[in-house]
Amino acid sequence: MWNFIKGYVIIEVKGAQLERFLNMTIHHEIHLWDIKKEGNLTASVGVNQFKKLKPIAKKTASKIKIVKKIGTPFFIFKHRKRKILLLGTLFFFISLYFMTAFIWDIEIKGYKNIEYDYLMEHLNENGLRLGTFRRSINRFEIENSMLSNFDISFINLELTGTRAIITIDEIKQAIEQKVEQRSEIRATKTGIIESITVAHGEAVIIPGQIVKKGDLLVTGYITQETWENFFMTYAEASILAYVNYSLQFSLPKETEKPYYTGKTRDLYNLNLFGIYINFINLFPKFDFYDTIVSRRMLNFGENYPLPIILITNTMREYENKRVVRSEEELENAARLLITEHTLATFDISVDIIDKEISFIHTEHGIEVSALITTLEEIGG
Repeated sequence: MWNFIKGYVIIEVKGAQLERFLNMTIHHEIHLWDIKKEGNLTASVGVNQFKKLKPIAKKTASKIKIVKKIGTPFFIFKHRKRKILLLGTLFFFISLYFMTAFIWDIEIKGYKNIEYDYLMEHLNENGLRLGTFRRSINRFEIENSMLSNFDISFINLELTGTRAIITIDEIKQAIEQKVEQRSEIRATKTGIIESITVAHGEAVIIPGQIVKKGDLLVTGYITQETWENFFMTYAEASILAYVNYSLQFSLPKETEKPYYTGKTRDLYNLNLFGIYINFINLFPKFDFYDTIVSRRMLNFGENYPLPIILITNTMREYENKRVVRSEEELENAARLLITEHTLATFDISVDIIDKEISFIHTEHGIEVSALITTLEEIGG
């Protein structure tokens, strides 16, 4: 966008010393982009730097030819007699430049325990929100307010273009989470004890023992030689056990499978200053389709995003066709369902130790049985 405003040309360079030509442009800090070498050399260069290429071309015995002129200066020269068009174009670019004086994107880095919405709410209350005039932002006031109201040891507010970047460092607590003091720990699931590490209290089970849900695992009563001599503390322990989960389901041999026809249609929406504008769709929708949504924000470069977002909804048509799956396809589909079930059911802290899967093929499909063994914390 910025190169388009300033204007640039696409050039073609011919000669036997093209590598030397490129090295000299780098040495003289002449910026070329979209460089391609297919026999001759083609590249893009800004209008203000094009004249600097002539002495380099002379030293390397190269010939430079302008293939295409692109940008606002050439557009204005071409349409210099169409005053209304030029005034409209000028108003458009002045409006874009005016919008770069406001903040249109807020990025927060470094937060973990503090909620993002809570941080944004506090920033809004202190004068930093989308659409805020850059010069009205008091960086030091916002930083001091954040330090006073949140458990953070460092904060830096950087205003770069139309983007505000807040970097924070949370205070590391000596004890991040206070352990809930319980008088006893009982099993939350049925399983075989793999290991037990007691921090407080006394274990009443040993590794290898089978326990059922609700069984006592650790007590806060510490005995000393006899039950007549004991004292009370709280129970805290890490207890890992092998737990089995069974899963049974069936899959039919005949099923519907989507086949994409290759036909697509694009629907466009515009988000302008937070207001959604829907363009009229003159084409009927497909009977069966899925949608891919892409968003493109207008910007003047990485640090100058603008509040204009083009949203493209691409519809891909497909047809449902009935297919008869082979035994191998049925087994692969069953394994995929078991994997999806495992990912959706178990937390990342749970280790999957083993999966035993058995298949029984029938006239109409397949019967599936799965036994999943996990190693997980069962102390409740």
